[in-house]
Amino acid sequence: MAEVLAGASAVLSIAGGIQQSNAMKRNAAFEKEQYRQQIENSKVAATQDEVQRRTELQRVLATQQALRSGSGNALFTGSGRRLASVTTENAERDIATARLNFLQQQSQFGLAASEAGGRNTSGPILQGFGQAFGALSNVKWGGFKLSGGSKPSVNSGGPGFRPGQ
Repeated sequence: MAEVLAGASAVLSIAGGIQQSNAMKRNAAFEKEQYRQQIENSKVAATQDEVQRRTELQRVLATQQALRSGSGNALFTGSGRRLASVTTENAERDIATARLNFLQQQSQFGLAASEAGGRNTSGPILQGFGQAFGALSNVKWGGFKLSGGSKPSVNSGGPGFRPGQ
């Protein structure tokens, strides 16, 4: 009877480990997909940010030209050209900085996604086998019992059996 209970306990331990491992795999896959979605969202946000910054640059350049034209000076002569150049350089530097920030964010999400996808989910299965072995090792099987090591010891009284040995 003890063998049956130990066997059932072993099977339940292994099954529990498999279920826990499968749940961990599903959670890791879900988390990985979330990070991938954040990467895509970041790409869209980066594009929208760049379009907005370039639109603002065009607005500023148009305002500068209107002010210069109103005063009788063309934007692309002398100091007007320099003003447009400085404004454009500053805007391009801001756009490049923003792009790098978004790329760094995407990289972090990518690393997190890789980590989530590469998690070791076999631990619960191994733990289940360990618990199963532990349950089975404490049961007498045909007069033998595993006790404290890998060598079976005889627990039946046969010829030459002396208690205490």
